[in-house]
Amino acid sequence: MRTAARFHMVLIPAGALADSDLRRLDESAPWWAAGFTIPERRVCAIRMAMAGRYPYGSLESVLAHEATHMLIHLDMVSGVLTVTINNHE
Repeated sequence: MRTAARFHMVLIPAGALADSDLRRLDESAPWWAAGFTIPERRVCAIRMAMAGRYPYGSLESVLAHEATHMLIHLDMVSGVLTVTINNHE
């Protein structure tokens, strides 16, 4: 899979955040979101303490969900996303 641009996936740890940039990122999304995407900043974030509340109950499922949001956005903006799927059934 290739994208037109790189993006960052940030893990937000549980508890008080000493890093002011991380705290601002965390505060920029609804309190209830296990993960969120800010397409214009090319950033996805996962609140690690809340990942278990996501419908599939794992950090990996939130990562896949948020990355999909970003990939769709990048494809809509650039039209460059190329996905190759090999189905070995």
